[in-house]
Amino acid sequence: MTEEGDGDETIFNMLLTYMRVLSETSDPELVTVAFETKFATVLGYRPRLESCTECGGRSLSPEVCYSPEAGGVICSKCSPGSSGNIRVSYGAVKLLEALLMTEFAKVERIKANRSIRRETTRLIRAHLGFRMNRKLRSLEFLETVTNAP
Repeated sequence: MTEEGDGDETIFNMLLTYMRVLSETSDPELVTVAFETKFATVLGYRPRLESCTECGGRSLSPEVCYSPEAGGVICSKCSPGSSGNIRVSYGAVKLLEALLMTEFAKVERIKANRSIRRETTRLIRAHLGFRMNRKLRSLEFLETVTNAP
């Protein structure tokens, strides 16, 4: 994050775009998860999703683990020896990848079932919480905005 009083034009513009898209979307939950994922990337905390953070293997099974500490996915071969991991489906990993690659204005075109969405939200919030080394009040705010009627 930036220091208090310091401006960051990239983050500011991203936040403006997020707020604009959020006000126009029919899918605020997915737009918010996309914002959180893109925000982590801008801060230099992009989650490693394309390969195992332990062995580098690209052959990921339908169910993998996500390690907030390692900052990415861990394959089924490496996960038994690791602690603090979150078990996630490969579908949740693929959804995060899609959110990273898609413009805010087009995010609502991505289709994912409720279960995958919940996994993705849990994963990115655990990731951000660990990277920031604290619970972010802004994530609570985003959740409130997303769940508003």
